[in-house]
Amino acid sequence: MGRNQSAGVPAGTPARRTPLRAAALGASIAVALGCIVATPATAAATATPAETVAAGQPVRFDFGPGAVASGYTPVTAGSAYSPESGFGFAPGGTVTETDRGGDPLRGDFVTAGGASFVVDLANVDYTVSIVAGDTGAATEIAIASEQMGKVQTTSRAAGQFLEMNYDIALVDGQLSFDFSGAAANINAIVITPQPAREAAPTPTAYLTGDSTVQTYDPYWEPQAGWGQMLDQFLTDAVAVDNHAIGGRSSRTFVTEGRLDTVLRSVRPGDYVFAQFGHNDATVSVPERYTTPEQFQGYLRIVVEGARQRGGTPILVTPVNRLDVNPTTGEFNESFPEYVAAMKAVATELDVHLVDLSASSRAYLNEIGAEAAESVFLHAEPGVYPNRPTGVQDNTHFQEYGAIQMARLVALDVAELGLPISEAVEVTVPDALPEAVTGLAVTETSSSSISLSWDAAAGADIYRIYRSPVGAGEFALAATSTVPQKSIGSLAEGGAYDFRVTAVNGLGEGPASDTVSATTRSAAYRYDFQPAGAPVGAGYTEVNRGTVYSAERGYGIVDPTGMIDRDRGASAGDAVARDFVAYFNGRYEFAVDVPNGTYSATATVGDLLGTVRTNVEIEGRDYGGISVSRGTRTQAFDGITVADGQLNTAITGATGHLNGLTLTPILVAPAEIRLDDLAFDGATARASLSWDASPEAAAYRVYRTAPEGTVLVGETEGTSFVDDTAQPGSTVTYAVTTVTARGAESVPSVGVEAAIIDPDVAPPAAPTGLAYGDVQKNSVALTWDATDGALFYLVSRADKNGDFHVIGRADEAAYVDEDVLTTVAYTYRVQAVNAGGASDASATVTTPAVTTLDRAAERLDRAPVAVAQDGGVYLGWRLLGDDPQDAQFHVYRDGARITEEPVTGSTNYVDAEGTADSTYRVAVMLDGAPIWATEEFTPWGDQSLDIPLDKPADGYTKDGQPYSYRANDVSVADLDGDGQLEYVVKWDPTNSKDNSSAGYTGNVYLDAYELDGTKLWRIDLGVNIRAGAHYSQPMVYDLDSDGRAELVVKTADGTKDGTGAVIGDAGKDWRNSSGYILTGPEYLTVFEGTTGRAVDTIDYVPGRGDVGAWGDTYGNRVDRFLAGVAYLDGEHPSVIFSRGYYTRAVVAAFDFDGENLTQRWVFDSSQKGNGGYAGQGNHNLTAADVDADGKDEIVFGSATIDDDGTGLYATGLGHGDALHVSDFDPSRPGLEVYAVHEDMGASGNRGATYRDAATGEVLWGVPAERDTGRGAMADIDPRYDGAEGWNIGGTAAWDSREGTMRNVSGEEISTSIPAANFVAQWDGDLLSEIVDHRFDTATRTGAPVVSKWDYENGAEVPVFEPEGVVTNNDTKGNPALQADLLGDWREELVYRTTDSSALRIFTTTDVTEHRLRTLLSDSQYRLSVAWQAAAYNQPPHTSYYLGEGMATPAAPRLAYTSDAPAPEVAPGPATAVPAKGVLSSTSGWEHGLRGGDYTVTMDLWHGQNAHTIRLYENGELVTEAFLEDATPTAQRFSFEVTGRTNGTYEYTCELVNQHGTTPCKPVTVKVTDANPAKAVLSHDNHDRDGAYTVTANLWWGTNATSYRLYENGELIDEQELSAATPQAQTASTEISGRASGEYRYTAVLANGAGETETKEITVTVK
Repeated sequence: MGRNQSAGVPAGTPARRTPLRAAALGASIAVALGCIVATPATAAATATPAETVAAGQPVRFDFGPGAVASGYTPVTAGSAYSPESGFGFAPGGTVTETDRGGDPLRGDFVTAGGASFVVDLANVDYTVSIVAGDTGAATEIAIASEQMGKVQTTSRAAGQFLEMNYDIALVDGQLSFDFSGAAANINAIVITPQPAREAAPTPTAYLTGDSTVQTYDPYWEPQAGWGQMLDQFLTDAVAVDNHAIGGRSSRTFVTEGRLDTVLRSVRPGDYVFAQFGHNDATVSVPERYTTPEQFQGYLRIVVEGARQRGGTPILVTPVNRLDVNPTTGEFNESFPEYVAAMKAVATELDVHLVDLSASSRAYLNEIGAEAAESVFLHAEPGVYPNRPTGVQDNTHFQEYGAIQMARLVALDVAELGLPISEAVEVTVPDALPEAVTGLAVTETSSSSISLSWDAAAGADIYRIYRSPVGAGEFALAATSTVPQKSIGSLAEGGAYDFRVTAVNGLGEGPASDTVSATTRSAAYRYDFQPAGAPVGAGYTEVNRGTVYSAERGYGIVDPTGMIDRDRGASAGDAVARDFVAYFNGRYEFAVDVPNGTYSATATVGDLLGTVRTNVEIEGRDYGGISVSRGTRTQAFDGITVADGQLNTAITGATGHLNGLTLTPILVAPAEIRLDDLAFDGATARASLSWDASPEAAAYRVYRTAPEGTVLVGETEGTSFVDDTAQPGSTVTYAVTTVTARGAESVPSVGVEAAIIDPDVAPPAAPTGLAYGDVQKNSVALTWDATDGALFYLVSRADKNGDFHVIGRADEAAYVDEDVLTTVAYTYRVQAVNAGGASDASATVTTPAVTTLDRAAERLDRAPVAVAQDGGVYLGWRLLGDDPQDAQFHVYRDGARITEEPVTGSTNYVDAEGTADSTYRVAVMLDGAPIWATEEFTPWGDQSLDIPLDKPADGYTKDGQPYSYRANDVSVADLDGDGQLEYVVKWDPTNSKDNSSAGYTGNVYLDAYELDGTKLWRIDLGVNIRAGAHYSQPMVYDLDSDGRAELVVKTADGTKDGTGAVIGDAGKDWRNSSGYILTGPEYLTVFEGTTGRAVDTIDYVPGRGDVGAWGDTYGNRVDRFLAGVAYLDGEHPSVIFSRGYYTRAVVAAFDFDGENLTQRWVFDSSQKGNGGYAGQGNHNLTAADVDADGKDEIVFGSATIDDDGTGLYATGLGHGDALHVSDFDPSRPGLEVYAVHEDMGASGNRGATYRDAATGEVLWGVPAERDTGRGAMADIDPRYDGAEGWNIGGTAAWDSREGTMRNVSGEEISTSIPAANFVAQWDGDLLSEIVDHRFDTATRTGAPVVSKWDYENGAEVPVFEPEGVVTNNDTKGNPALQADLLGDWREELVYRTTDSSALRIFTTTDVTEHRLRTLLSDSQYRLSVAWQAAAYNQPPHTSYYLGEGMATPAAPRLAYTSDAPAPEVAPGPATAVPAKGVLSSTSGWEHGLRGGDYTVTMDLWHGQNAHTIRLYENGELVTEAFLEDATPTAQRFSFEVTGRTNGTYEYTCELVNQHGTTPCKPVTVKVTDANPAKAVLSHDNHDRDGAYTVTANLWWGTNATSYRLYENGELIDEQELSAATPQAQTASTEISGRASGEYRYTAVLANGAGETETKEITVTVK
């Protein structure tokens, strides 16, 4: 569609009349001051643009008067359009040209303000690439193509260029570019034809249209468009893709680019449905209004565009509205001029037509105007939560109406004779549905009644009717597509009749039987007001003086800060006219009630202003209520009271409350009475009674004793006798109400019963408590039995030292199986008899016997070499399982260059090395060098680039251009090769903070090898907004298979690394402000090797009520964090959260290789967790703060325990920066240093330093304003431990005025370094400052690494890399900081200025310190995983890292893959090994040839081996490495043990890089492995039946056990200590033998065999 317009045609008519190429341009037009002259394009290409694209080639235009870029066609200010050239500027506008020189493409340009450039082209799809800018001045440009804004007004500074692509579907043969802007400088346009699309296996029906067609989110229930129901009437042979959107006319659907999107997707064989007319006729909205003639022009675009791409257009006349002629009673035809215009186009162009106007009108006439209200969007107030005031909409449909309209469309399509006609599957029912059966009332509240019924065969929808009871005045109350419905907005205490009908395509079936129900009446009514104001009838007055007390039973908990007002009688009734309020505060109202479930209503409002109140009841946030100059009453269901008190908390901008009612739904008895307690020896009888509860059919009685809760009985009466209670304990009885439907209430408030016989004295305290077997998950306890004890109670102390009963034992032993013995446990025991429990025993504390091994990726040595003046610097990793004193040798070009092994560090400087050298490092193992690395070569300088595949520029749905920049980076071993891969998050340049509206580009996640090989790209899609707080990719090996996964929040349209789409690819849930506040949210785990989506689940927590998170426009609801933690101490779990300013929800998930499963969810809105609201930061940390081996989640100013329960909340509030480590090695455990934003919450402390395990604040820094930056690390060696510093003064982000304190809280400086990142960079143990020099014009930073000059209070730069920039605006963090390569010091990763690469910087400073790679420390490794979440923070170790540090203990790691097979580094041998000689020590020591001996290989002189293989009787028994020190002797010895008698031949092979040499064998004969023969004797000289039998082994191989047999029966076993060849003796005392003869034999045994003695006989007289 060209842009020119013919005279007399109204503005806005689509350019389909006279293409510019055919128009008479007239004679040449003189041009002055840059106006266009009608001369041929200079240096015109030999082929026209149309001919070029027909050949499959792009058309390239170089704008400007200067040199022409190769392959481009020149376009100057004088290049006017002509049909012969096929391109040029159209008349109108002002065009000038400028040549700055230099680059042919960018050095010159045309400025085309208000002008249009057109190109004749074939009607296919194109990609347009533009370059716009000026090397010498600023540019401001906007571009529209084919009436669509493709480039919104965009500015570029001098020397900067807008470079972007956009796609477009051409329909009219002439592609137009309309330029605007203050300096619309265009350098180049390239138009590339897209490949022709082939037909898909399944054709798609694309739906275009308005709100009567579109698909609606469930939030808008019951509104629906016929487009979302159409697939119900089509088989799987056709897919439906609904692009219809509300408020669009045929014109705006084109100009907004929506049709363009459809046409660029259409394949041959597809269908394009178009229903427009409703919005075309809206004269009052000029931007979408079209005349019938213009309407036809836009329809022609649809038709021709679809046909050009092989699709079939189908025009659909606009569906009829609910508009009845009062005279005839017939429905008026809606938009007749547009219906006629569409039919005319269908005739003119021979287009298939679905006359929905006619069929819908006929259908509506058939059912009548009254029934039509159930077709259209008519609903009573309060029926649907999103429409509290009801709706009467005569244009849009309810679900039922949408189904009927879709049915009509499908029936017409079936008659068109198209292939899609065969896919129509409309079942026309034979009859109306039968009457609904099974209608029943399932629940009632004070304002709603819930119904259910049996599903009716063939029903499309159900209609629910209600009437005042007995009146017979039934009116439609609701519709439902499922056989259940809750009818709301009913009068309190109102009695109603209900009936239900089923509806199908033929109409409505007969009504069901009628059921009756009465809404409940509120039992508690409170009128909130100033003291003395009128009180509503039946209400209880509550004023600011009505403070809760137990005697009163209700009241405001603390009225401080509240106000009240009475607006007078004109403001409404006694409840509505007055209120209490607390602006931006919080107050609570408490009412003592029976335990149970309740509903409530709250009335809020103010005649004189706008009210915003948030209601929280029993810890559940029910969201906000807003009303302006009036009142509103809102109902709340699902309230559960379990502690005898219902608590309502009111917050919000105004916090108004006028009235509150509470209605019991199902309550437990209000008071349980213990009427009698009788004892009978070891049994007791407890008699209970209570008052009846409403609706009770039965009651259940529960007894809670120290050891647990049991159901003791059920009764239909209001009394019960428990005769199963065992005396000795104090128990609590509670009763529940059970209804006739089987519903059970929560338990009542309990009554305590001391089932203790006063006539019996309690037993003595148990003694002898001891622990026995202590295993990982169990502790065995024993104690001495207590006389008279009926049973025992075992208690265990919690973390705070408080004891709790954990079980009951009937014997004096107990096994606690609910432990993890990474920590010590303390126990005590009480004995219990009828007289009660004894005093507690003495305590016993078990040892912490378990140390957990954490699953970990097995990394390689990651060697790095850097060529520099003076040689080559080399570094490599000391791994987590290396001994601290591991020895290394360095090899250059195949030869060892280290005379002595490297032991003091893991770096080395090769003074003789060059840039051309090749290196390898070996580690010494058993004296032999084992290759520790592959070959590696030096970098040219101290950085390495990872080339990146930068995503193409794009434009938002409103035409705003954007490009991409590499943002945060995560690392993990994705493919199990021991090397880290790099996962890059691509941020569009229009990414947004949550507080800023606007569309953003898509977020991409790429994975790269270190050499730049791209593994995959994941496109998060349009339904994931771009910005620091939206996407937190976690990359970690979650299933412990040696290969990491990626887990991230996804949505409809996310495309995985294989191209598969998650959810609905066609959904766009963005609202007009660019926020995504509706639509599904997912959490997906992706395979690390391919990017394939493995499992997708719903994101937890879901957004729910947006307003419940602190605002309604989308800021606080979408504040996300993520991390990884070892919650069980052994396996990683992934953590995702939502919210931290107000409500905070944290969820943990596990992945088993196939499925993500939820581990736990912590919600600050749950009862008991309120103190955790508002405590989160813009980041979190996983760390084992309580030293139990399992990680906790440090969530800002609060910490969540490993089991998902709250550990503590400090109340210090939200903040921006958080650091966790062992900052003070002189005190046990970890510490937390954090800065704070809310001075009210923090107590005017800008920063605090607290104990990580308890939350105890050790010291704080006074402040009066938001303190946004702080850091902690050891940067001053004059003080023990680390130093913490925070900004002060104006609190600007880059302030160097602030406070620095040591770990004791002593202020040591008011001059501070940048409070940003800290890193280990140079050779000492102090940390360096990592920051940037920020350019406010470009909003980028140049990285700077500095040393803190603690004596002069200033930063001293030590490293300033060039060509790279920092991330995240003023935050200025690296893309990643971590110990990635070389030794333990950290690398810094930044993006290059053009984001063409990641640049990794490594230190070349030599260090004398040796540490295992920081990645082997679990807390540090987890810190690297979460570093990219929201406000990036530097990683910290779990141990103190700084001056004077102790060597950290070796980490406990369970590697998830096997170590590579060891390979020996070749030594100096120049030929195969010399021959070795084997010998043994068998018989050497004492002449015995036992089963334990040493086999030794001696190579006396010559070529050495590096490996020996030793064989026993031909079987390999060991393989070991040897040090090659040719030509010196080599020796290897092998200890042989436990061989039985026999002959053993030993051979060996000696191996080096030149070959293998067999050894001279040796044979060992084992003859004395079994014990020597012992002699039995006895001392029964008096033959009296008591005697000793003794076995004596006088000399020889000893035994390890002895067994004595009497008359063939085993009577004694003993273990013996072997001391070969010394004598052994074993004796057995025998007594009580009767007269007779007794035969004895003994067996002596060891590991090799057994030897039996001779038999002896003992005679007893």
